[in-house]
Amino acid sequence: MKHSEFLVVCFVLAAWGCGREGSSKNAVARVDDQTLTMDNIRADLDSTAISESQLQQYIQRWLTDEILYREAVRRGLDRNDNVSSRLERIRRQLAIQALLEIEVFNDRSVRATDKEVGDYFETHKEEFNLTNDVALVSYVLFVQRDAATAYRNSVLRGVVWAEALKLTLENPVQALSVRAHVDSVYHTQASLFPPELWRVAAGIGVREPSFPVNTADGYYVLITWRFSRQGQRADLKFVEDEIRGRIAVERRKRIYDSLLANLRIQHNVEVLLSSAVSDTVSLTKPLD
Repeated sequence: MKHSEFLVVCFVLAAWGCGREGSSKNAVARVDDQTLTMDNIRADLDSTAISESQLQQYIQRWLTDEILYREAVRRGLDRNDNVSSRLERIRRQLAIQALLEIEVFNDRSVRATDKEVGDYFETHKEEFNLTNDVALVSYVLFVQRDAATAYRNSVLRGVVWAEALKLTLENPVQALSVRAHVDSVYHTQASLFPPELWRVAAGIGVREPSFPVNTADGYYVLITWRFSRQGQRADLKFVEDEIRGRIAVERRKRIYDSLLANLRIQHNVEVLLSSAVSDTVSLTKPLD
């Protein structure tokens, strides 16, 4: 939004006001007959937790806007033709946006079932080849090497990774040694930190727990569930969010096009072209 249009919006908001009855309920500031209350601030910020700094900044902005608005009104600028036309444009755009949020950009338009995601993946597989190596990994970060070694050994003896972690966290003594844990997350070399973890993830065998990896944070035990090379087809789970986003975009476009088509038949739509060599021409062909 241009700065001038922002000022117009400020005029509109100030015109609506925060309560001109001079109410003192929760009042925090006043300019003449205009009162600002805590309820107004909470509603505007959509929050009940407001810091002292936020409160003071809000009050000062409100006082400044109110004083400037009153001066603009005194000069008759709120009735200026230029301001009125801008207000009308803003009102139209806000009304259009409200309509589109109801009909197009709603929760229903972004929902996709697992079947829809799977079907999309199957019909667009060639679009989901990996541009980087990707590893599906889990890891546990321990404070002490001995605890990390004990955990690795339990997995090597056949205890399932998730069960080994569960038993460790349920043991009050062993749990103190666990600083963090991550389960089944996709990573590229650029996203896996610290960097030495990627060398381990790419070098160990699939489903083989690593030796404790000594880092500045502690000792990591990592397991690679799947390692996919650049150029290979991505796992569905790795691209699921992208697919859901694509489905939402395509669905919203269909809903928008359908809405527009249905509304057009309810109105007499014409394109009027002014020609320098002929009279105005009426085109009955619907707008694209």
